[in-house]
Amino acid sequence: MTSRTSTASVGALAALIGTVMVIAIPSALPLLPSWASDYGSALVGLAFLEYVTTAAGLVWWGVHELRS
Repeated sequence: MTSRTSTASVGALAALIGTVMVIAIPSALPLLPSWASDYGSALVGLAFLEYVTTAAGLVWWGVHELRS
């Protein structure tokens, strides 16, 4: 059985990591065209989409755990 204290502390960590990931997104935007020419636009686009989705999911889940 899981206690609320342990999930709240993990939620805070998830929200912090997700927020740092979201803050780092603008720094990668200028590099996307060169990565796309090196590795292919589909691969870079999907990887970027996965990164953004993971960052947003961590923030959402962490805040949800902290508020409940």
